[in-house]
Amino acid sequence: MSRESQFHESYARHVDPLDGQHADFDWDGLARALNEEEELPETEMERLGVALRHLLMWILTGNRNGGRPDAALIGRRALALAWVIDPGLHPGSPSLATLGSEVGVTRASLSLWAAEASRLFGVSNRAQEVAVAVVLKRAQNTELRPAQLPKLDGAGRKQP
Repeated sequence: MSRESQFHESYARHVDPLDGQHADFDWDGLARALNEEEELPETEMERLGVALRHLLMWILTGNRNGGRPDAALIGRRALALAWVIDPGLHPGSPSLATLGSEVGVTRASLSLWAAEASRLFGVSNRAQEVAVAVVLKRAQNTELRPAQLPKLDGAGRKQP
């Protein structure tokens, strides 16, 4: 394969090469070929409804301090969940830090809810998987002494 015909991510700056919006592909034809245009059976629709209800309940109820969520908290949770499911739902497939700065919140604020959504719903995206790999690599190269380890309570939260 010649160098000119190879794909280099640097050719398309700020564009996710796996983002379907930028691919010249017959997605509708694929759906037809896989018979995915048919309606879901009633039981599948019910299961889908239950899953959607769980997602909405997580977005809309409670917070870490037990109080009622406000609109800002609901918005952060919805943004974080959408980013976890598919960063491409946000224009330009931004990183969590970029998304936070675009909407005026800290990366840490979104990261907290993105991590919780990943744990609760068992989903993650490539950016999260890369971040975990980086953390694990650093951990292999760094030996922590017991005094450096954070103290955690019974729920796994950091104690002051």
